[in-house]
This record gives sequence, C-alpha cells and structure tokens, in this order.
Amino acid sequence: MNKTFHYQTVTTKQIKDYISTEAKIDFSKVFDQYLRTVKIPKLVYKLKKGTLTYKWTNCVKGFNMPIKVMLEKDVYIFIYPTETEQKIKTKLKKEEEFKVDANFYVLIERMK
Repeated sequence: MNKTFHYQTVTTKQIKDYISTEAKIDFSKVFDQYLRTVKIPKLVYKLKKGTLTYKWTNCVKGFNMPIKVMLEKDVYIFIYPTETEQKIKTKLKKEEEFKVDANFYVLIERMK
C-alpha cells in the first residue's frame, strides 16, 4: 500500500478499494461495520453433538467477515458466518473449548 500511494494524499474510498482488490474479497460490509457504526459484531454460537452452529448478530445488514476459530484442539480455521445460522462439524466436545482468534475485534456469546 505504501508503494502504491507513496507521497499521495488518499481518500478512504481509495484505501477500501485497494484492500478489497488486493485481497480479492469484498470488504465493503466490514468497513461499514467498523467505520460507520459503534456496534461491535457478535458471533453467537452453540456446540451440540459435534456440530457448531453460528451466526453474526449486532452487525450491519450483509456483514460477512470471515473469522478464525478453533474447531479442533489447537487447530484454527476460518469460518464464514453471516446473519443466517450455519453449521459445521467439529471435534470439540464442550462449548468451553471453542475459541476465537484474539486478533479479531468481536464479541462472542453462546446461543440461547
């Protein structure tokens, strides 16, 4: 990014477009969430019989940020939550074993 915009004054749109283009992922909803609201997205989940159910809440419509979680002991992978519940198989046995990578600025809550 420094090489591309060296000695330039740039707009937020230029930076957003650059990041999305380089990553080959549309991050527009992620930017909307973190730059235009004060709400912290919440990953709600439940673990039952080897299946993790999860979704985003407290977020802008269409928020779809991937997040890195532990689905096996000491093994992290990316999941792709949306506002609609999704499910994935896991080797974890207890909800307390489920962890989200601490580098993500999100809230985590068990589903009721």
